[in-house]
Parts: sequence; structure tokens; C-alpha cells
Amino acid sequence: MAGNIKPAPRTADETGMEARPANANDLIFKETMRETRETLARWRRHPVHTISRWTVLAFLIAVTMLSSVLAVSHFVTADFTTALPNIYHDPDFHDVVRVFFRNILVLALHGFVCIAGFMAMRALPEQVKYKSGIDRWVHQHAGRFAMVWVTAATIFSITTQTWILGSTVADLSLTLGISQGTLLLTVLPHALLELTAVFLPLAAFLIASRQGRWHELLAATFVTVSAAIPMLIVAAFLEAYLWPMILRDVVL
Repeated sequence: MAGNIKPAPRTADETGMEARPANANDLIFKETMRETRETLARWRRHPVHTISRWTVLAFLIAVTMLSSVLAVSHFVTADFTTALPNIYHDPDFHDVVRVFFRNILVLALHGFVCIAGFMAMRALPEQVKYKSGIDRWVHQHAGRFAMVWVTAATIFSITTQTWILGSTVADLSLTLGISQGTLLLTVLPHALLELTAVFLPLAAFLIASRQGRWHELLAATFVTVSAAIPMLIVAAFLEAYLWPMILRDVVL
């Protein structure tokens, strides 16, 4: 069970301070790995239930973000742009690679959110009992400061992405001569899939944090990133090959 770490052999401190395990870091590492294996084993018994919770929440976040993008596109001042989708030439595999690389960076950022939550709220608190003085104080409070930083960084990332995408939609709709809503409808086949994929780790983080199951976040990172990568590959092909065809029918 999470947090139940068996005592390790202890060594006396030369200054007379409380003894500590000689292999505290190894002990914590082994325990967290055991928790991760047990979590993965439990999820394998109910894979649909586990994945569906994350997917539904990630989908809702994606829909919320697209709605915000539409709102921003009506708010910002649009300019004509030369950065047009590839609607006048045949797409190639380089377009797929470019789109996939862009999305994998966002997925990595959200994956790090899970890992940061695990380190801040599971690994660091477990080391407190083996620390003293200023080192102990740092380990007691670092988790809260880390979570504030992670939350702020995540909000900044999503807000920035929403603003950039909203501005891009406004510029493209003006340049192509179609409404922002129509343009967003053309991107739904790939946008909903790729946004749901990149938000999977964030959804897992939100669910685990709400339930206080911080020890599950390392396993959640492995599972959500593994599930998201195939989704991003499909979304990259859809964006590179299908979206230009849809947009060409609408614009030309």
C-alpha cells in the first residue's frame, strides 16, 4: 500500500542525531517502483475503465480549449497571412513529421506535469523522515512550491496555446475568406484527436490529484504517453493529408 515502506538497517549518526537508513534512497526507489508495478497490474485488470476516465476528461479539456480558441479568434485583430495550409500543392510525409514533432513537444510537457506531481507529492514527502535541519524543512515544503510552479506553468502553456491558435484562426479566416466557425469545423477531425491525446497526461494528473493518489502518477505517465503517441501519429496524417482536402473544397 502507498506510503508503507519497510524499515531499513539504520546507522548511528556521529553527531548523536537520530539514526537514518544507510540506503534510504534505494529503499524509496524500490518502494515507488513496487507501487508503480502494482498500479499497472491493477489497471491491466480494468483497462477500459482506466483509459476511459482519462479520455473523457481529456476530450472535455480539448472541447473547452477549441471553444476558447473560437472566442479568441473573434476578439483579436486579424491580419492577412502568408502562412497558409498546403491547399495548392500535394502534401508529403514531411508535413506529417512536422506536425507530429510539434505535438510530441506538447505531450512531453504534459507528461512532465505527471512526473513533477509524483516527485513533489510522493517522493519528496517520503524522504522527510530521513532529513534534519534545513534539509528537512526544504523537503517538507518543496512539494507545495513545486505544485504551485507546475500549475502556473501548465496554465501559462494552455493560455499561450489558446491565444496563438485563436490568432491563427482569425488570420486564416480573413485570408481565406471564410468564417472562424467554418474554419474550426474543418480542423475538427484532427484537432479533437490530437488535443485529446496531448491532454491525456494532464487528465490523469487531475484525476489522481483530486483523489490524492499521487503514487499512481508515474504509472499514469507511462500509460498515457504510450496511448497518446499512436493517436498523434494518426492525427498528424489527418492534418497533413485530410485537412487540406477539406479546406480546398470549402475555399476553392
